[in-house]
Amino acid sequence: MIGPWDAEATTAGTIFNQGAASVAVFCDDPAALAHAQATLYSYRRRPGREAAWTLTIRRTGDWEPLPAAPAVTVDIGRRLTARAKAGDDRTAFVIDTLPARVDVDFASRAVVVGCGSADAAPFFTTRLIRQVITAQLLKEGAVYAHTAAANIAGRGIVIAGNRNRGKTTTLIALLQHLPGDYVTNDRLLLRLDPSGQISGVPWPVHMHAGIGTLLAYPHMVDLVPEHLRTTPAEARWTLREKVNLEPPDFHRLIGDGTVADHCVPELMIWPDVSAQHTTARVERVDRAEVRSALTSTRLFMVDPATGTGSRINHWLIPTPAAEVQETRLSRLAEAIARSVPCYRVRAGADPADLARAVAELL
Repeated sequence: MIGPWDAEATTAGTIFNQGAASVAVFCDDPAALAHAQATLYSYRRRPGREAAWTLTIRRTGDWEPLPAAPAVTVDIGRRLTARAKAGDDRTAFVIDTLPARVDVDFASRAVVVGCGSADAAPFFTTRLIRQVITAQLLKEGAVYAHTAAANIAGRGIVIAGNRNRGKTTTLIALLQHLPGDYVTNDRLLLRLDPSGQISGVPWPVHMHAGIGTLLAYPHMVDLVPEHLRTTPAEARWTLREKVNLEPPDFHRLIGDGTVADHCVPELMIWPDVSAQHTTARVERVDRAEVRSALTSTRLFMVDPATGTGSRINHWLIPTPAAEVQETRLSRLAEAIARSVPCYRVRAGADPADLARAVAELL
């Protein structure tokens, strides 16, 4: 275990919550906590100690080694692995390359973390808060969707598709040219409630924006690395470099809107942004195709054409059984096909033209 520390006696608690999911965080590294607060933009926060889970984070290298018996190697993402040992209602993880030990007590719903370096503290603080919140949402019926989303003119718009189809380009075009609020750029947790209502909350993370997308707006050119700012328009289509934009920079993308913490999908867009399109064209997608595509791609989390998928990495708290997730996915795909109009929008290099095409659907 990690060396003794009375977190409640030395650290004020901060409760993070999204919907009914909550975690009380006790952290002795102010910079790590500030990093988490900035990144996890859609979580509400308030002082407090009582929540569904607790997460205690301490800057220390004082922890016991794992027992001598062989440990299981666990992939924890970002090219990191952990050595894990499970016991009665407990699991311990030790990460060597980014030194940390994580102990989970499932009976008391408590996570205790010792971070052995300045880099480890913000890394694990942010990610473990998000994992604890997400695990609760998944338990209550949420399903991952690979989508961008915005509330445009008061209506929830979900922009869905596999990689490099133009989700971010479409999102920024809408936010720059129409009145609206940013929800998410890449992941939405969708839930079908017992009454049949579909709602979504962001899986909060920074934005990956393409070079060509940003260069289309003169006031965003400074966000692009200097050596790429003069890239000719025709060459931008082949650039695969992305710029990471952190949540504090999202206001640059939104215009007069705000950052929202949820949406109720009323319209689904499947973008196809490509150099081969000269003007924006809209095509209604029939229900059968919507249902089939959402099911076969798992809400675009998997690309059947390439076999690649968007990474889902839950190593801290177990997720619902596979058959439970399959049932939820099937019901959600059916509900979206039945109640959310879906349009395929083909567009070229003009973001204003793309925004006009979507505006006509509202």
